[in-house]
Amino acid sequence: VVSGLPGSRTMKEIKSERLGLHKSGRKFPIEISMGDSMINGERKFTCIARDITARKRAVTALFESEKSLAEAQRIALMGSWESDLHGNNVKWSAGLKRLLGFDPKRPSPSDEIFWSLVHPDDVQRVTIHWEDSIRSGKFDPIEYRINLRNGRMLFVESNRNYVYDADGNP
Repeated sequence: VVSGLPGSRTMKEIKSERLGLHKSGRKFPIEISMGDSMINGERKFTCIARDITARKRAVTALFESEKSLAEAQRIALMGSWESDLHGNNVKWSAGLKRLLGFDPKRPSPSDEIFWSLVHPDDVQRVTIHWEDSIRSGKFDPIEYRINLRNGRMLFVESNRNYVYDADGNP
């Protein structure tokens, strides 16, 4: 879509996915982007067709990989989570939700709920361990207890890994 030219004004843009037909007769997925612009009072149309076969394959591969990971965690009685240390956003895997007695299809519980499950005698030790691992970059596993909501106690070994930005911040 043309924009930024003197006397131009970008109008709406429409995207659509369709099947294209290669000259060999093979069908393949395409994304069609259509738009119109007003340039010096004249309406101009733009249409771009893009082969999205690679993108579709990547999405399918990612979906299959996530499905395999979920099945492996279910079989091994394992779970995983991701947490944004700054935004307090947390995402638990279905395996972790299942292990800790939560519905795997529901949204992830908060950090506060997680910490409420850690045995009170272990909270300080785990907190210090994780804070030290952020500072040092050394990720030793730690064992602690989880009090499940059904009254049972779960002994866990936790491994953490942090991703750091270009400035070295987790």
